[in-house]
Amino acid sequence: MKFRIYLLLLAATSTAACSSSSPSHQCTATTEKNFVLNAARDAYLFLDLLPANVDMSSYATAAELLDALTATAREQNKDRHFSYLTTPAAEQQFFSDGASVGFGISLSKRDTDHLYVTQVFGGSAASDAGFLRGDEIMAIGTDATNLVSVAMLIAANELNNALGPAQAGVQRTIRVQVPQSADPVDRTLIKRSYSVDPVPEYKIIERVGLTPVGYVNLRSFISPSEAPLRAAFRAFKAAYVNDIIIDVRYNGGGLVSIAETLAKLMSPGRSGQPMYSVRFNSRHSNEQRTVLFTDDADAVAGVNIAFIATVATASASELVINILEPYANIAIVGATTYGKPVGQYPFDQTGCDVRLRLITFKHVNRDNEGDFFDGLPNTAFSGKFCAASDDITNPQGDVAEASVATALHWVNNNACPATALRSTTGLLTKRSDAEYPMPEQPTLTQIHMPGTY
Repeated sequence: MKFRIYLLLLAATSTAACSSSSPSHQCTATTEKNFVLNAARDAYLFLDLLPANVDMSSYATAAELLDALTATAREQNKDRHFSYLTTPAAEQQFFSDGASVGFGISLSKRDTDHLYVTQVFGGSAASDAGFLRGDEIMAIGTDATNLVSVAMLIAANELNNALGPAQAGVQRTIRVQVPQSADPVDRTLIKRSYSVDPVPEYKIIERVGLTPVGYVNLRSFISPSEAPLRAAFRAFKAAYVNDIIIDVRYNGGGLVSIAETLAKLMSPGRSGQPMYSVRFNSRHSNEQRTVLFTDDADAVAGVNIAFIATVATASASELVINILEPYANIAIVGATTYGKPVGQYPFDQTGCDVRLRLITFKHVNRDNEGDFFDGLPNTAFSGKFCAASDDITNPQGDVAEASVATALHWVNNNACPATALRSTTGLLTKRSDAEYPMPEQPTLTQIHMPGTY
């Protein structure tokens, strides 16, 4: 793509002093800051929101400079730390390999000062220690002698510090209240590497007198998700599935290529029709483009498609919803999504171990709908919205779980259950029934799967 190639060449030119021959001497804080500023002034989607004058000496690091450059966009809810600095190796590990370091557990905060387990990743320290969805985290310490209650940690804004950095070898003792158990238990675990399973479950839900419903739990849009997604849709196709539930309640996004694949897997017969369009800033408006549907042999005709969502549902997840909304009967079940109708291109500083992920484009669907910075559904959304809780008392794909049960009701009746909470406008009056902890400097895993440690 011209835009991307041009910008990468520009970044290389603007940081010519950074060469691969001696990066330790030439890749300095100054060259990194120049690299970030030059890229932003050319490629940032919100050029009009960049500061007119920048005193480079006021910022010790490129990360501090980037934070200042995006401050106005952040205040306007347009770039909530979507632009960030990372490394090519870190992206390779996460997007290509699904590799992460931590306890292997996802958490949500509810009722102000209660912390619950929402997901446990197979092969992780948390899985080995016996953690399960629905466990309540009561206290955290470096060992059993210095446990501090979660309520106190949240009140002091120390929860992230208590959970520790995403580094192998970090040890914590966690007091857990297991559902239906009288007394809490203490579990000690050590952070280590584990692999994210991006599609932990897909299944066929049988119905009396009707074709079955296909359910798939999609945790993240990373490369390893494509093969199991295709396996799921081949199984759906063999079972004559036409009604589909896509569970992206903790999915903060990932690769656009996987989002395109998922959209195609529910769109047979739309080859050549607009999937979505990409919009750049005024400097690159002549390079805007429209992505078209292509045929996919594994595709299933999605007659009714329900997306289970929370405020942690963002980016590529929202892109798929927005792509399909003009074409299919769509429902969002759960809560309003996060609101990220924009995306980042990567910019690598020549000879340096630095990659800038900068907000450079926004996407709109066939009907030119986008800009949903407050989440979906918005006023332009023509699908249905059925509010439902994220029911951690049941497994995520269980038909008795509140969001899955609500999605099934909508699929079966083309209407929300009478018990679904709705405001007078049909939109949820609060964004979510949960919050997902996030450190100030999140890892790629935490950016794309909020609440994960």
